[in-house]
Amino acid sequence: MNISVFGLGYVGAVTAACLAKIGHRVTGVDIAGRKVDLINTGRSPIAEPGLDEVVADAVEAGRLIATTSAAEGLRDADVAIVCVGTPSRHNGEVDTSALEAVTQEIARHAAAASDGLAVIVRSTVPPGTMEETVLPAFRLVRDGVSTPSLIYHPEFLREGAALNDFHEAPQVVVASVGGSLPEAALRELMTAVYDGVPIRLHVVEPKTAEMIKYVNNTYHALKVSFANEVGRVCRGYGVDVHELFDLFLADTKLNVSAAYLRPGFAYGGSCLPKDLRALAKMATRADVETPVIANIGRSNEIHVQTALDLVMESGAARVAFLGLSFKPNTDDVRESPLLSLVEQCIGKGLEVKIFDRCICGDTLMGQNEAYLHAHLDHVTERLVGSPEDAVADADLVVLGHAVPAYLAAVDGAGKRVLDLTGRFQRSELTPGMLSVVLSELPGADPVRRGVLRRVG
Repeated sequence: MNISVFGLGYVGAVTAACLAKIGHRVTGVDIAGRKVDLINTGRSPIAEPGLDEVVADAVEAGRLIATTSAAEGLRDADVAIVCVGTPSRHNGEVDTSALEAVTQEIARHAAAASDGLAVIVRSTVPPGTMEETVLPAFRLVRDGVSTPSLIYHPEFLREGAALNDFHEAPQVVVASVGGSLPEAALRELMTAVYDGVPIRLHVVEPKTAEMIKYVNNTYHALKVSFANEVGRVCRGYGVDVHELFDLFLADTKLNVSAAYLRPGFAYGGSCLPKDLRALAKMATRADVETPVIANIGRSNEIHVQTALDLVMESGAARVAFLGLSFKPNTDDVRESPLLSLVEQCIGKGLEVKIFDRCICGDTLMGQNEAYLHAHLDHVTERLVGSPEDAVADADLVVLGHAVPAYLAAVDGAGKRVLDLTGRFQRSELTPGMLSVVLSELPGADPVRRGVLRRVG
């Protein structure tokens, strides 16, 4: 394939060299003449282990050249890959001006490319950028040239390990922007681009593809900060932090795994809140600042408040809760976020009915019983005998536990459902069982109101 790569910074230089190495004819395009000269003399414009050799070999073989001319770069191109920078502005927002300028240049000179040109953007951009900012530039027909296929393909190249990351990528994420390519054609194109390189291809929606890089890197930053905060606390108590983290990382069932990493409702129970507070207190006693750890509890409180806002915005006067304990298959209500939400709904004057298959007045005892009665007035009047009883007169059903019997109680009942679990919104549902109702809350934030669903 003839491939042009726009932007010869870190991502562009690696992408251009690696594509040339696997056999494509690659033209790099950059406004910086110094970068172009380095490429054309067989040298890498960036410091990256092994890249000088790859560039030199590709240039010597005639598969890699560079230019400052967009028109020259696009000549006979089958694919144009955009790798320009998207730095932060002073206020933290993303500066997409270079991306906008380059895509306009490509649109202007698209006539020089092959018929059926595909434009692949690798620059990191916020959700919505491709469809709202980049796509319009390509929707304009210039000199009779058809609109190119537009694809978003985020990069995950680590500095210092970029060549390995290209050839052994943990995942390759792509999205067809504006429906320009059907999935089968998109898969065929990406297989051709990565000719001979094994890839795990994930075809997703454009906004998902745009968001994933930010989520990945924020999580990596969180891991570094969390480990460093724990390290500071451990030093204050004379704990061998390296031995501790060897032990922590050895647990691949819960600690280093997908466990607890699905968006849903807040955490609770007898362990997580208590032990989090204890660790935060240890840090205080050791005179160590731990802002990440110290604010986890506050983040959890905000999540409960967000759920309360959704309930109040629904306008419901009668609310059914399916689930009360801090997680399914237990009767433990200690520090349950569902119990906290119920308390606040009652405090707002709402009529509340509750069903939890593990909780009834006859089986509650000890601290658990005392905790429930201390936090919920007239408990027995609010607990009902079946999910159907709870749902019958409700204006809104709050789904607190991912239990099929609870969903069955509202299936076909025409009830609005606030799904706090996130589980019933995915593929295990019967097709059509849940559908987004955006018109239910005309005054609500559209991002938040998307979790309010109608069942039936």
